[in-house]
Amino acid sequence: MKKHTLIAAALLISIPLFSQDKDFSLAKVGKKIMGVYIFIGCEPANEYDYIASLDFKPDERNMEKSLLEVIEKGKKKYPNFNAIIIFKNFKFEKVDLIKFRDLELSGGGFRIGDYAVYNDYGKPLYVEIAQLDNPKQRAGFKYFDDYGEEKISTTAYSKLSPISKEQYDKLREQQKSDLQKHQFVTGQKVSFIIDKISRCGEVVNLNNRNHNATIKYLGIYADDKTIEVDYLGVDKISEEKYLEDIAKCKKEALQYKFEVGEKVVWKKETLLGMKSEAINAEIISLNDLEHKATVKFTNKDNAEKQETVSYLNLSKIK
Repeated sequence: MKKHTLIAAALLISIPLFSQDKDFSLAKVGKKIMGVYIFIGCEPANEYDYIASLDFKPDERNMEKSLLEVIEKGKKKYPNFNAIIIFKNFKFEKVDLIKFRDLELSGGGFRIGDYAVYNDYGKPLYVEIAQLDNPKQRAGFKYFDDYGEEKISTTAYSKLSPISKEQYDKLREQQKSDLQKHQFVTGQKVSFIIDKISRCGEVVNLNNRNHNATIKYLGIYADDKTIEVDYLGVDKISEEKYLEDIAKCKKEALQYKFEVGEKVVWKKETLLGMKSEAINAEIISLNDLEHKATVKFTNKDNAEKQETVSYLNLSKIK
């Protein structure tokens, strides 16, 4: 990499970012956005390393906004670059992301590339420092969320506690191990919670974009049902545990299998939360699709009545 003199660099930095005559034979530096140096139509004076190139089609009416957008885009994939060069055929088609070799910004006791712990509402995040903003006393950092996806965020220096690379690597390995518990394949047997009750089922579809698993399971009447559950709310189980739960569900569902003419007790619900009333009744018709039965009974006036009720409110007479 060719290196120019520091005097030349000083002269270049004094030139405005965008001149009216658009003389691209000169460097147009003197501008920093998000801690990134901007170079147009030239190479920087100091030694640097090339990192990557990005497409760049700016809005000439608002160049600063365009620069901000391309820098933010670059930071998501390449957080350690600290300058950009724009000179592709002078048509602003691409920008080169670079990193100065001797420029190491520090702030809040951190340098870019350091590791830290950030407590996010009581849940610790293990992060790598990617950007430092000393005027605002804030650091940009990258981390991995509960699904193992890399994310970028910012926080005040005061909310970060430094850790060593060894500590970070150890914590990341533990995080990866925990993540394995919530990675699934179709056909896998799992457990989950619905209505505060633990259920077992089988994964029939995975939506990695939304982190949801579609699970087939037996409902209260031993009928097939499906539900979407966040990966973090699903746990793997053995085939034996799954079969045990299926057998249990089918056995419990027998209490809601009725026959026409069968004598039952109807637990009649009352208003205002008063104690329910138990009424002896006889089933005269069944609707298994809606899980409702029509029963006949004798009321307090010794008159015969009929009512359509849920299977859940009926119990067999032993």
